[in-house]
Amino acid sequence: MKYAGSIGLALALALAGVASACGPATPEGQTPPTPSGEPTATSAPTTTAPVADPTSPPTATAPPTTTAAPTASVPPPAAPAGPPVMASKLAEDLKKAGFDIAKLPATIDKMSDAQKKKIMPLFVKSLGYENCQGCHVEGDFKKHTRNTNIAEKMYTEFVVALRDEKGAATVFCDSCHQGKPKVLNRSDLKAVGKFMDEQYVGHFNRTDKKEQACGSCHGDTMEMKIFDKLWMVNK
Repeated sequence: MKYAGSIGLALALALAGVASACGPATPEGQTPPTPSGEPTATSAPTTTAPVADPTSPPTATAPPTTTAAPTASVPPPAAPAGPPVMASKLAEDLKKAGFDIAKLPATIDKMSDAQKKKIMPLFVKSLGYENCQGCHVEGDFKKHTRNTNIAEKMYTEFVVALRDEKGAATVFCDSCHQGKPKVLNRSDLKAVGKFMDEQYVGHFNRTDKKEQACGSCHGDTMEMKIFDKLWMVNK
């Protein structure tokens, strides 16, 4: 029995030495197999979210971009029918030429040639012409043209016949023309009607004391083509 115990102890020591020589049963770094024989999955390393620095200023967030609503297109205002009637700036020039703006000759054909030569440069200035050829034929000043006929009628029917709304003698060619041969813009007929009502009917009085109305120029039938149909400037 004593020998049997010694043999058993020696056998146990021998087996332990063999196990030590062969190394550990599970390779280092590997998970021991599960009872089913499949290796156990190794969990991914856990990462720690960075902690914000409380001393850092907060990051500004851009406001959302908004798109402006389209604006409705507004049509441009209509061009005025003409410049407002003004008191003549040539009263002193007329006086120097020997004329009183309150007592001008009734018609151009009643002026002497000397008077015509003095007053007609003021016609040229009022209408913005460069010279007398704005109305006259060069070399034949006695020949009538469409423009000389219009000028004669406008002198008689406007310059001589009209006063301002207070009855003062302030009207000459430049009161309406103001340096331009044509001043009436007819593109908007409603604007023309309003302009005429305010600037010609409402602004003027007449030297003959009659009512100043649309028919004073256009006749009772309201003829719009006064140059050709009423004044007969082409004849």
